[in-house]
Amino acid sequence: MRHAFGFLLGLLLTPGLAYGAAWGFVQAGQSFDTATQEITDNTRMYGAFALLAAVGLVAGVMIVARWAS
Repeated sequence: MRHAFGFLLGLLLTPGLAYGAAWGFVQAGQSFDTATQEITDNTRMYGAFALLAAVGLVAGVMIVARWAS
């Protein structure tokens, strides 16, 4: 049963984590102006990095968790 649960988690979380990481990367890129080399929207940048950190945390927990093998 443990392996079936892990398989379902893998199927559901993989696209969600990929989407979250891609969306955070795009938002971080849009908050930076390449012409002047400065951050134009601090709120968007902080939100993007918070999302990227959350995706990394969830991925790390799923990698380390023994119950989701």
